[in-house]
Amino acid sequence: MKKTVSVLLVILIISGLLSSCVGREETVQIGSVTVGKGIYEYFLSEAEKTNPDSPEKDAEKMTLRYVAVNTQFEGLGLELNAAQKGEASKTANSYWHLFSDYYTERGISKNDVYFAALSDEYLKAIIRSIYDTDGTNPIPEKAIKDYFSENYVAYKAIIELLQTTDENGNSIDLSDEKINSVTKQFNQMKKSIDGGTSFEKVNAAYQAKGLENEADSEQVMLLSASSKAFPTGTFEEIMKIKRKESGVFTAGKYIFLVERIGEFDDKSFYEQNRDDCLVALGRQALEETLDSWAQAIR
Repeated sequence: MKKTVSVLLVILIISGLLSSCVGREETVQIGSVTVGKGIYEYFLSEAEKTNPDSPEKDAEKMTLRYVAVNTQFEGLGLELNAAQKGEASKTANSYWHLFSDYYTERGISKNDVYFAALSDEYLKAIIRSIYDTDGTNPIPEKAIKDYFSENYVAYKAIIELLQTTDENGNSIDLSDEKINSVTKQFNQMKKSIDGGTSFEKVNAAYQAKGLENEADSEQVMLLSASSKAFPTGTFEEIMKIKRKESGVFTAGKYIFLVERIGEFDDKSFYEQNRDDCLVALGRQALEETLDSWAQAIR
C-alpha cells in the first residue's frame, strides 16, 4: 500500500512540475507522463541519430529519463549555480545556432533545447551529490584519475597540413614527392628529439626555415578522447606514444610530430577536467538507476 501511495505522489509531483512548462502548448502522453510535444520531438530527433529505423522506443526512454531526472533533482532539493545554468544556456545557444532551421521544422523551440540541456545539468548535479568526495557513495579518487589517464593525453606538437591551395583557392593534396619530403623532415626532427635535443630547439629551427605549417606549440596541450579538434584517430595515435617519447604520424590531411608529456605533470590539467571525469563515470554507474526511476513514473 505504501509503495502504491508513493508512486501516486511521484506522479502528482511530476504533473505539478510539468504543468507550468507545458501550459497551452501541444502535448504528448507517454505512459502516465505528459510533456510538451517540442520536448518529445527533441528526444525523437536525438534517437534518430543512432536508431533511424525505429527511434520511437529510444525517444520514449529518453523522455521518461528527462522527467525522472527533473523530478529527482527537485526531490533532492538540489540547486544549480550560475556557472552551471550558464553552461546549459551555452549548450542550447550552440545547438540552436547550428540546427535552428531543422528544429523549427520539427516544432522544437529554443526553450525545448534549453530545457533538455538544463536537465542534463540537473543529472550532473545528482551525480555529484552521489559520487563526489562528499557524496553519499563517493567514487574513489584513483578511479577518477585512472579515467583521466585513459581519456586524456598531454603533448607538444608540430603539425603541418599536407595540402596546398591552387590558383582558384581550392585545396589540393601535395604531390607524393612533397609529402615524402615533409615526412622525411618530420622523422629527422623526431630523431633529433630522441637524440637529446629539446622539443623547443627543434621547433625553433623548424620555424626559422619559414615554413607555413598549420600549427605548432611549445606549450603542453591536452587532448580528450571525445575531442573533435583534430582528425579522427589523432587521440589514438598520440596514446600509442610512450610518455616522454616522441612520434610522427599522419591523421586526415595532417602530419604530426608529437612529444608526449605526462598528463599529471601539470596539475591544472587534472584539476580542470576532474569534474568531467567524475560525471562520465557517474553516468555509467547510474545507468540502471536511471532506468528504474524512469520505469517508476511510466
